[in-house]
Amino acid sequence: MSQWTFPILGDDSYTGFIAPLSQLGVNPTTHVAEVRYPVQHAPVASVVKLLPPHGPHIGNEGLAWLFLRGAGVPQPPKVAVLVLSERKAAEVLSSTKLVKPYANGKRVLAWASERLNHRSISAIFTGTKGDRKWARLMSTLEGTAIAAFDEAFYNLDRNNGNVLYVNDESCIPIDHEMLFGMHDWTASPIPSTALESHTLREIRACHKRRHLSTSQLASVYNHIAHHAEKHSHVLATVRNDMGQLLSQLYGSRSASMVEHVLSFLAARTAQDWMNQRLGVL
Repeated sequence: MSQWTFPILGDDSYTGFIAPLSQLGVNPTTHVAEVRYPVQHAPVASVVKLLPPHGPHIGNEGLAWLFLRGAGVPQPPKVAVLVLSERKAAEVLSSTKLVKPYANGKRVLAWASERLNHRSISAIFTGTKGDRKWARLMSTLEGTAIAAFDEAFYNLDRNNGNVLYVNDESCIPIDHEMLFGMHDWTASPIPSTALESHTLREIRACHKRRHLSTSQLASVYNHIAHHAEKHSHVLATVRNDMGQLLSQLYGSRSASMVEHVLSFLAARTAQDWMNQRLGVL
C-alpha cells in the first residue's frame, strides 16, 4: 500500500494572489496564485480554481491526476486540494459574491496545480486552425493516451480549451471536473452507459470533416486500444491512493463512494473492453 498522502492544504499554504485567469473557462474564480506545496520551501506559481463544496467535482480532479500520472500521461508535477476558510477565500477574490456559491459552512474547496509554461490550443490557435491542431494531436501517442483515458472515465468535457499545447507531438490534459458522465457518485453508483466520451465523438467528427483520413482513424483506434491495455494495471497501482484521497475528502461517507468509482472503472478498464468499444480486433 502506498505511503504517499495526497496534499490537502489549508489557508497557510495559499501565500498570495497573482492574477485572474477568467479566459480559461466559465469558472469565474480561476486565477494564478502562489501555493506552498509539501516539501517545498518556496511558493510555486499555480492555477487555482474554487469548486462546488458538494458533489464529485474536487474528487474528479484528484482521481484524474492520480490515474493520468500512473499511466505516464504528462501532468502538472505539483497539485493539491486547498481547503480554505470563507474568510481566506473572500480575501483572495475580494468579492463575497463570487465566494458564496462555493462555500460550505466554514470551508471553501479549491483545486491547485503548478502553472506550466504552456497555453491551451484555443488560446493559441483560432477557428479551423485550432480544430486541425487538435485533430493532429489526437493522432499522436499522447493524444491517443488522453482519448483512452477520456473514454474509460467517460469524460464529457474535452475540448481545445482544456488541452495545453506543447508542440505538434505533445499536449497536456487539464480540467477534469466532468468525469463519469457528470454523475454524482458521492450519492449513488455510476450507471453503466453505452454513450461515448466527448473525445471519441470528436475523433469521429474529425473523420467526417476529413481532418482524419480513414487510415488515420484506424491508426488512432489502434493506439487508443494499445493504451487501454495498460489501464487495468494502472488502476491496480493507484486504487489505494484513490481510496485514500476520497477518504480524506469525504470522511466517513467515503467507503460507498470508493466502491462507486472503482467498480465503474474496473468494468471500463477490463481486458478487451476498449477493443470491443472501438471495434478493434
